[in-house]
Amino acid sequence: MPALPAIWRWLVLVAPWISLLAYFAKAAMMDLPRHLSAYYPLLLPLVLLGAGQAVIVQRCWWRTLAWGVVLLAVPVVVLVPGRPLWPAQTILARLTAWKPNQRLLQRALTVYSVYNVRSDPLANVRALLPQGLEVVGFMGTADDLDISLWRPFGSRRVEHILLSESPEQIRHRHIEYAVVGEVNLLQNNTTLAEWQKRTGAELMATATATTTVFQGQRHWYVVRFPRF
Repeated sequence: MPALPAIWRWLVLVAPWISLLAYFAKAAMMDLPRHLSAYYPLLLPLVLLGAGQAVIVQRCWWRTLAWGVVLLAVPVVVLVPGRPLWPAQTILARLTAWKPNQRLLQRALTVYSVYNVRSDPLANVRALLPQGLEVVGFMGTADDLDISLWRPFGSRRVEHILLSESPEQIRHRHIEYAVVGEVNLLQNNTTLAEWQKRTGAELMATATATTTVFQGQRHWYVVRFPRF
């Protein structure tokens, strides 16, 4: 197979960097380094190109820095709140009981406790829904997770509701029950009573749950829309 012309080889090496710049110009989201991980293998060839790279990697200071980077990753992997490689809640609970006035310990325990149920943060709210419900509405903020309401997976569908939607629009999507977050109402300068008055929703149950450490424990409401 004939080798690619030099211009094509350079275009292949430079193209990932151009696409990365386009991504930077358009993306407006949190956790950007994590989302960029797919670009890393495509970006490295241009950085590693050239004979000088082979000389640098043989230097003692380079190897020391490389091992330093590896060692820096170890505590991150061990301490990550989502999947800690140590009995975080057990140890932190005992330390908190020993030093109840230490706010740093209390904060750490809260973080690990919240992330421990991150995959199912609204389990107690889901338990308030009728059995066999195939469609459930959800009205929360961009940070609120609706994954709990999809369970059992494959038998239920979650429909997101906007605060501005009319009762007719909600009924058109066959939504009879919905879960409403307190924070979403507060951010839109309204109350559950005002929204109920406009939509005719009936409050069926109230529960508390923590979906993010920043928001803390908040109220969640299960409502039912009248049938016409």
